Amino acid sequence: MTRQLILVRHSLPEAVPTVAPSEWSLSSKGRELARALARELSIHKPDALFSSTEPKAVETGEIIARVLGIRNQVVPDLHEHAGRRAEDWVPGSEFRDRLSRFFRNPSKLVFGTETANDAHDRFARAIDAIAANVSSGCAVVVSHGTVISLFTARAGGLDSFEVWGHLTCPGFFRMRIPGLEILDEWRLPKSWLHSLD
Repeated sequence: MTRQLILVRHSLPEAVPTVAPSEWSLSSKGRELARALARELSIHKPDALFSSTEPKAVETGEIIARVLGIRNQVVPDLHEHAGRRAEDWVPGSEFRDRLSRFFRNPSKLVFGTETANDAHDRFARAIDAIAANVSSGCAVVVSHGTVISLFTARAGGLDSFEVWGHLTCPGFFRMRIPGLEILDEWRLPKSWLHSLD
């Protein structure tokens, strides 16, 4: 049986400008989308589920776990690029520009407390540990857009900023174990944003 790892970007959070993004929870729409995402993931028959420690990832993982009837395991080092403060998050093109500089200068500290290289290496160690323990079947990891983009871009020889720009919230990459070859990507259908009201 082919072993697989699915890297899921958490569902849609409730953005609170005065609170650090690492503390955000899911919005009501995000909870609906997470339930729909779980049904999409069920096609791959996951038998293990892990999430980062951040509330929006834990909540996404718990919703997926309930729908699929499996347990969510919260794991350190799957969190987003570390040290982002409330004032680091700005809507629109300014944040895209900041992230572009982050991805294009991977050894430079652009914002937060990790460089892109540091964030990638920390996340990759956590993923390697999870992948090493997937003896058969499929494991799902619920994490965050920046670290997933760094990881999948380097695994697949892609541009990390472009990967980040295409990864929806929620969205996922399915990878083969061993080797972590990207098998496919699932993106949030725009129709879901309106059809789940």
